[in-house]
Amino acid sequence: MAKLPGTRTDAPTVVLHWIMVLSLIISLMTGLRIAIDDETAVLAPLVSAVLMQGSVTWLHVISATVLSLVAIAYIVFLWRAHLASRLTVGSGTINSRDSTTRWHAINRVLYWVAFALLIGAALTGCLMYFAPGVLPERTVATIHQFIAWAIIGYVVLHVVAQIALGGWRGLLKIVSPRAAYGGAALAAAVVSAVAVAAVALPTQ
Repeated sequence: MAKLPGTRTDAPTVVLHWIMVLSLIISLMTGLRIAIDDETAVLAPLVSAVLMQGSVTWLHVISATVLSLVAIAYIVFLWRAHLASRLTVGSGTINSRDSTTRWHAINRVLYWVAFALLIGAALTGCLMYFAPGVLPERTVATIHQFIAWAIIGYVVLHVVAQIALGGWRGLLKIVSPRAAYGGAALAAAVVSAVAVAAVALPTQ
């Protein structure tokens, strides 16, 4: 029987994961609130009761920016810690007869799906906020909303895939940090700080 994944993971991954979760929740809640103002919105009004109230555009921009920077920081962390294998999908692994190998591969494919969705959300969001009119606004907004719902679907699939890989025990990894890869974490923090400065300073 294949050995189940351990119940602890490195602290930088845990910290980045929960910052991403928090910023994702805020970004989705504020984004759906903004979408409600669109008279053609169909799904967003169905969850209006649980969304933030008032003007939330500024909070949406901040949370989306943090989400993008955390994704970049995580890639830098994996590179500096020599953990790129976490994102590597080996040939034939998805079709492996070993369930653990197969679910590892599926989870890694889902990571790439997440990165693609975040890039799409960031690009369409920037087009709407910083360069309105460059492309048809209705089309860009529709794509942006579609990606938001796709991200919600991804979250569900991500949790299911993690449970399939390691059971509920496997989920404990993300709340059981261990000290490791401090240098890589510092590099990720520096890159994030520089990115924040690059975004914030021009607005001063």
